Amino acid sequence: MTVADDPWAGMGLDDETSGNVVRFQRPVEMDDVPFAPPREEDMQFVPDGPQLEEPDEGLNVSWPTAYDFFDEASLKPRQWIYGKHYLRSFVSVLASAGGIGKTSMQIVEALAICTGRPLLGEQVHERSNVWIINLEDPLEEMRRRVLAAMKHYGIRPDEVRGKLFLDAGRDFRIKFATQTRDGVIPNAALVAHMVEKIREHNIGIVFVDPFVSAHEVNENDNGAINEVVSQIRDVADGTECSIGLVHHIRKGNGDDATIDSVRGAGSLIGAARAARVINRVSEADALKLGVDDFEAKSIFRVDDGKANLAPPADRAVWRKMQGVQLDNGEWVGVCVVHEMPDMFEGISVKDTYRIQRLIAERDPGSLKANVQAKAWVGHMLGAELGIDTSDKAGRARMSHIVNAWVKSGVLKIEHVFDGRQGREVPSIVVGEWVHNDEI
Repeated sequence: MTVADDPWAGMGLDDETSGNVVRFQRPVEMDDVPFAPPREEDMQFVPDGPQLEEPDEGLNVSWPTAYDFFDEASLKPRQWIYGKHYLRSFVSVLASAGGIGKTSMQIVEALAICTGRPLLGEQVHERSNVWIINLEDPLEEMRRRVLAAMKHYGIRPDEVRGKLFLDAGRDFRIKFATQTRDGVIPNAALVAHMVEKIREHNIGIVFVDPFVSAHEVNENDNGAINEVVSQIRDVADGTECSIGLVHHIRKGNGDDATIDSVRGAGSLIGAARAARVINRVSEADALKLGVDDFEAKSIFRVDDGKANLAPPADRAVWRKMQGVQLDNGEWVGVCVVHEMPDMFEGISVKDTYRIQRLIAERDPGSLKANVQAKAWVGHMLGAELGIDTSDKAGRARMSHIVNAWVKSGVLKIEHVFDGRQGREVPSIVVGEWVHNDEI
């Protein structure tokens, strides 16, 4: 080994590393071994490259191990804590762009786990103590968010006291690993400290927000990130607690974020056993559902990005940030359940049949499929259904209703000759008639 091979070179034995709460410490067994250059008599000439050493006869190696376990009933069930997102002994990831609501949502999830109440409509499998570690926001801001959420959901202090632990502030830092020019140095002392405290306070889940502030390695280096995650998993394994990491996504081109949008090396997602991605409601989705622009800014969708220990969600999960006024007069956003309006809300099967009858009575080609046409079919249908197609949101909703009816076969598009344009144009006609028994 040379000095350049030693990642501790240039670091003190108790280097604080950016004000870390628990200092990096060189392993004890290395402290007592002073560096010495290799002696000439110890160096051997290897003519044909690396040679395999003779196996140590003292090794007691028993693998590969023959599989001989077939008792299903004795298998320990997976220990889910909350929904299909947080599982004891495993790491989960929650990712989104900034300023959407992931921190507020995680605070409400933490309160749900502390109280055992399904505040966001998701099952709390196990009521347990929760430790929130926020490495981005001031402590006062986190207190505002916690108190606002408690006020909105009617949570009493005695339901939380002794069960919720919160550490935050710009002076509070934890680093699971740091990277020098010669290698990655894990913070084994931090792992040991967290294991001790989690056991001491009987904590079932730890939230670390954001992940990028919990290490000092190149986030695009798979090997380095894998070492960071390895330290975090050591905490989970040593305590059987769940660990939720909050992470950021890369800037996109306007498309919805997916699990592939998560910033940095892919080894983080590879190590996670559950991952969710948050997206703000798109303008197109808001318009087609009749949601106005102002309200849409507070609505976001939570998608299962990777749930390889649970089936994926069978429908979109919507959340909304709702303002809550504290006793000091300030307004704070709180994450709440949100139900998006149904595109066909208020439209019955009987209405659908009535629309078919009206279309059948019109001359072929008189109702255009093109939303830009003056004789667009949506204008006539909107007047019948009470949807204002002169409004941007109403026009978008009517367009999606027409498209849905065409897709289901209730209506269909035919190319009919238009004498004014001297060519065939796509027009809407009746497709498969609604049956009387459906009405």
